[in-house]
Amino acid sequence: MLATFLGGMAAGAWLVEKPLRKLVIALPRPLVGYAVLEGFIGAWALALPTVSYYAFDLFTEVTKDLPTGGVAATAAKLTLAAALALPLTTAMGATLPVLAAGVQRLAPAHGVQLVSRYYVLNALGAAIGAAVTGFVLIEELGIVQPLYLGAVVNGAVAAVAWLVSLRAPAPQFQSESQAQPESQAQPESQAQPESQAQPESQAQPESQAQPESQAQLEPQPLTEPLSVPETGLQRGRPAVTPDLLDIDDNRDPKLASTTGDTPKSLVLAAFATGLVSLCAEVLWTRIAALALGSSVYSFALMLTVAIAGISLGSWLSARAVRHRDPQWVLAISQAAAATATALLILRLDGLPQELAQIRLAIHAHPDNYPAWLWRGNLYLAAHLLPAAMALGASFPALLASAQARGAAMDRATARILAANTLGNLCGALGGGFILMPALGIEGSLLVTFVISLAVALLVLPRPWQGHQLLPVAAVGLVLTPLLLVASPDGFVLTRGLFRLRDTKPEDVGKFVQARRKQIQVLFRRDGKDATITVDKFPTGFLNFRTNGKSDGGTGTDVITQVMLGQLGLVHRPAATKAFTIGLGTGMTAAALASHSKVSVHVVELSPSVLEIAPIFVNFNGKIWEHPRVHITIADAREVLRTLPDGELDIVVSEPSNPWVVGVADLFTADSFQRISRKLKPNGVLVQWLQHYELSEHVLRAIFCTLHGTFTHVKVYRMSSGDLALLASNASLDLDFAAAAQALADPGVVAHRTLLARADLPASLVQVLVGQLCGDKTLRRMCRDFDQPLLELHPKVEYLAPRDFFAQTSARNLSGRLDTRRSDDPLAVADTDLVRYLHQWPLDDQIREQLHTYLIEVNHPFDTSLTSATSADGKLPKTLRAKLQQLPELASASIAQKAITCALLRKEATWLMDSPYTVLGPASRDPLVMAWVQACEAAP
Repeated sequence: MLATFLGGMAAGAWLVEKPLRKLVIALPRPLVGYAVLEGFIGAWALALPTVSYYAFDLFTEVTKDLPTGGVAATAAKLTLAAALALPLTTAMGATLPVLAAGVQRLAPAHGVQLVSRYYVLNALGAAIGAAVTGFVLIEELGIVQPLYLGAVVNGAVAAVAWLVSLRAPAPQFQSESQAQPESQAQPESQAQPESQAQPESQAQPESQAQPESQAQLEPQPLTEPLSVPETGLQRGRPAVTPDLLDIDDNRDPKLASTTGDTPKSLVLAAFATGLVSLCAEVLWTRIAALALGSSVYSFALMLTVAIAGISLGSWLSARAVRHRDPQWVLAISQAAAATATALLILRLDGLPQELAQIRLAIHAHPDNYPAWLWRGNLYLAAHLLPAAMALGASFPALLASAQARGAAMDRATARILAANTLGNLCGALGGGFILMPALGIEGSLLVTFVISLAVALLVLPRPWQGHQLLPVAAVGLVLTPLLLVASPDGFVLTRGLFRLRDTKPEDVGKFVQARRKQIQVLFRRDGKDATITVDKFPTGFLNFRTNGKSDGGTGTDVITQVMLGQLGLVHRPAATKAFTIGLGTGMTAAALASHSKVSVHVVELSPSVLEIAPIFVNFNGKIWEHPRVHITIADAREVLRTLPDGELDIVVSEPSNPWVVGVADLFTADSFQRISRKLKPNGVLVQWLQHYELSEHVLRAIFCTLHGTFTHVKVYRMSSGDLALLASNASLDLDFAAAAQALADPGVVAHRTLLARADLPASLVQVLVGQLCGDKTLRRMCRDFDQPLLELHPKVEYLAPRDFFAQTSARNLSGRLDTRRSDDPLAVADTDLVRYLHQWPLDDQIREQLHTYLIEVNHPFDTSLTSATSADGKLPKTLRAKLQQLPELASASIAQKAITCALLRKEATWLMDSPYTVLGPASRDPLVMAWVQACEAAP
């Protein structure tokens, strides 16, 4: 979509400069053309939501038989994007050149200042729009309403431009065909040499100037002319050389035709600066994701900083070209861009640590999140804004250089803008798809440094005078060797320090140094979608990170990864077709494929994730070579659209956390409905979700949105903090015999043996003990819920980053859903374990196995269950020693009762909170249970 946007902008500028130039010149009032363009932009924006709806339906129909991720499907996607966006962006790209055409007639002598002013104001408005939309409007109004608001603004601008054009007099102008041919111009030999020109002090007074009737070529400005101070070019010092700009240097620049073309070298410089700008923005966005976390706020910050830098840099450049040769301004700005980029490279180690220190110094509370946004974002912006300003300074300097060499202002604006935007397009695609995957963030930044330095040297005015060349050359001579020697290795940048907790700000450096000694980085790839790393710890523990955030590993989350694959098949043992959103370490896909009749389609967005699969071979069993597993690198939503309805038995959704940008869409009603259509009537969705770093409000909204789409939902506890939601439109009641047989499948046993973990369920009862609740409990919780989460109103994408910052936990809500720890018959009946125990009561052997399993899992909510399955029925050893001297309740004094109850509330909170479970009382010691009842009744 970005490529289409930039391509359309370039096309709009090119159309004004080439095919439509005569039409634009023929307009009596160019401002009318500008008004028409703005009106069209507003109208298209109003129609876009409706047009998009039908366009996506058409896209689904056309691509349903095309291989997903293939050339044909990609071409179809690009065609769809072009059809939706090109009319809009082409009109956007044409607006400034059309304005420049009006300036060419009204005030050609001041064209650079006026067009640059419009460019600055346009960029400033874009920066404000990006900030307000990214930080406020989308959260409050959703996606469509801000689009309509923008359309209304466009319509208002069009109306104002139209009214101004009607009130202003039509400017007198001379068309290019009427311009005096250069061959008929005053011969250069007859022209008064500049050295003999009349001194400024003896110039003809303004009162004696040539009357208007004798100056037919002079347009009438709408406003008072700007004062243009004398530049170096006007003083006779040439700004550029003929071999650089492809012109006849014998001509006096002041007598140059105003209908000429923009020199090719300036067009090339415009392309290069545009390429660097967007390539740098892609890299900055990734740096922000790694330093701040991949939230929507990081992306909004990058867009705002980049556009604000362009606006501020353009403003400074427009002022500078009034007093300096424009090509010196251009050369200095690009040397400054190179310097700023070099300094950013050298700061990539210190920047994440300092941002972590800023965050840790702010108390983790939701009300303090705005303070973190301001401090953290502004600190990062201070590192990026100088480069953005230096790159933004190029447009006015290029425009002034072109005008100084005789180019018509409107043609120069269109051609430079087209080249610059085309460079933007190449920079966005090349930076994300080529440079970053091939060279990494640091190497790609080094390439932008070299290009900026090369442009600075290319546009230096000639003849090169030693003292003038020295500042630019020094940048390269000093910084290039320094970057090659002192560039960071990326270790600190990819540590995910934005998740650092319980550390003092001053200890962040010590933490990083300790991690350097402990961790071996096995893999790092800065892919187009994310930066993927795999770390190995001295214990052998492997950790897989996406943009610095841990997304899988070989620790306790093995339980989650494996059980996400097993739960669906426990409930649908006859399933044959499974679909997995996300590959991760490959353990979930391996768990699904371990069932002998199941074929698995895995869709992974990042190709780098597939590259790390061999590192986890001892946990996924070479899943990439499995004959019943097919892996597609694509967007899962696109793949799902191509599948026939009612085809899948099981869908496993294993995304990252909801605060990560783009992930929250997978927890919306739109996503759940999309999956529901692809499932068979009895198909099952297995959805991963965590209760840590989420508020109860957000967790409840996700639960109830899912329950509003699917008739039946179950909640399972996985490893600590992780939940699995099972959803289906058919009953989820278990066939216990078939479920037990599914777990005994030879492939499942072989995979469990490969993992060799005591905390993985080995029997059906061990699986069932993890179920928290079913339909009845969720239905009661969602009784008054009426605001399902929607893709077009991404609330969670904005709420979850706040919860993440504040270390909010919805543990209490998941605890209230836990019907296993209750003596309420209605609540307890909402689990399959109760039905199972009615048919197969626990014997001593199974009870002991279950007790050992619960100890290995060591989940805090399971302590009552662990105690209830103890063979002697006593409390855990650590607590038992403290309660050995419990007095008899009947003979205990008031003081003894107070002391004993205080001890139980402090040391055995779990016992006081849930003394009864589906497996029996938390303790079978009558004295303990008597004390619990007495303390519950005590004030």
